[in-house]
Amino acid sequence: MKTNKVINLARSVCPSSTLTKVTVSDFEILIDEPSSNYGTGKGARPIEYMLASLAGCSNVIIHKILRQVLIL
Repeated sequence: MKTNKVINLARSVCPSSTLTKVTVSDFEILIDEPSSNYGTGKGARPIEYMLASLAGCSNVIIHKILRQVLIL
């Protein structure tokens, strides 16, 4: 069975030493540091996005596994 794969490219712009604007699909993500760490506080810190990504990926994978075991 042939499947079509869609590859989304992420583009980033760094308007300052702490602020990064990332565009992926139709979403813009602002990554920044708080003002206490010389940032502008316009976005979540990089570690916060990493933890949020881990939570999102874990949620999807756990639910896929549970569906295969017929729990959900």
